[in-house]
Parts: sequence; C-alpha cells; structure tokens
Amino acid sequence: MKKLIPLLFLALLLMACAPDSAPGTPTEIPATEVPVEVVVENTTTPQTEVMVFFRYSYTNVIPRSFFLQGTDVERETVTFHKVAGNWQSKDLKPQTAELGPLFGLYVTKFEYSNPDCLFKGDYNEIITQFEVVPTCETIPSELSVEVEFGIENCERASFGSLVCQIETENGSLRYALNGKIDKFQFIVDGMYNFVYEDWIRMALAGLGFDPLPENYFDDIMPGQNNVILKSSQGVEGQ
Repeated sequence: MKKLIPLLFLALLLMACAPDSAPGTPTEIPATEVPVEVVVENTTTPQTEVMVFFRYSYTNVIPRSFFLQGTDVERETVTFHKVAGNWQSKDLKPQTAELGPLFGLYVTKFEYSNPDCLFKGDYNEIITQFEVVPTCETIPSELSVEVEFGIENCERASFGSLVCQIETENGSLRYALNGKIDKFQFIVDGMYNFVYEDWIRMALAGLGFDPLPENYFDDIMPGQNNVILKSSQGVEGQ
C-alpha cells in the first residue's frame, strides 16, 4: 500500500501539467500568409490625334509664282487622325499648278526631329501637292519635320531665268523660262520626240500662257531656237 501512494501522487502530478484541451480536439496549426497578386491595368489612352509641325524651304530654282496663291507657306501645323487603328493621310499645304515634267516639283529633303516615326509619300514622283501618312503606331510628341522642294532638271541663270534640259532616248530638249514668266524658249537636240509637244503645252498651260496653234509643232527642226511669248500674239518666227 505504501508503494502505491507515491505512484498515485506521480500520476496526479502529470495530469495537472498536461495541456488543457478537450479530448479529440485537433491541434491548432498557425495560419500562413498567402501572397496576393496585384494586377495593374494599363491606363494609357491610345493615340488617335496628334499635331506635327512642318517647316518648308524652297530651292532657288523654283519661282514662287509656280505655287498656287497662298500655298507657298514657310510652316504649318498638320493634325493627323487615326481611324479604325490607322493614321489617315494628309496633303501638305504647298501646291503648284500642273506643270508636267518640264518644271516638275520634287521633294528634295525630308528630315525629322525624331527618327522614331517616319512618313510615307511619293518622294521620287513629280508632285503638285505632297501627301504624307505616318508609318508608326505612336507619333512622338512635339515632332517637327523639315521639307525642301526643288526642280531637278533646271538651274537658275542671270536675271532670274531658268535654264533647263531633259534627256530622252535619242536626244534632248533644252528650254528656258525668263524671270517674269512670260517668255519660253526651247531647242531640240538630236531626233525630234513627239512627246515634247505634250510636255510644252502642259507647262505653258500651267503657267498661264495662251494655247498654241494646233499646227505649231509641225515644222520644228533640231537646233532651231523657238520663242513663245505669253500673250496669244506672242508666237515669234521660227
């Protein structure tokens, strides 16, 4: 009996030190933090309209009278719009009369302040008005463009006159226009090309010359100097 008393005391002591939990209750597991994924939406508004500053220069071979009245500007701001995800083309303001190959206007320089956005246009074609369209998705802000216009086949001579020449397969056409734009001269070198007549008539019509007689070119000879004045009475002897 004396041996049982210490054992009983030990059992009671162990029960007193045991955790106070109900039988069958699962042990509580500390909670762990689950990372929360944060989604940031793109709030940038797609570009649908932008203004581009254009500055124009003209080579000295272009008489400013070649341009339609008020279109030979030095600068302009052009607003481009995007429709259905595509930029729409715009005509730049400088515009000439239809002068054909004899006095064909070309874009001789097209430079950007920011090369990240280029413009598409007929840079190698004779133009009366230059149409451009952006090729980039987003146009840089404050973009400016330098455009120079010129005539490839002419040079400026004394008293403001233009001296020009166009080469063809079997000869060439030399011609000149005085500074007052009221006297045109031409000489055929080599074989006569019948396309010369169309070119000359187109140029003179665009410059405001009165129409030439239908048979004017019938007797044109190589090496012959031909002079045409602007008035209807201005066809000089051949």
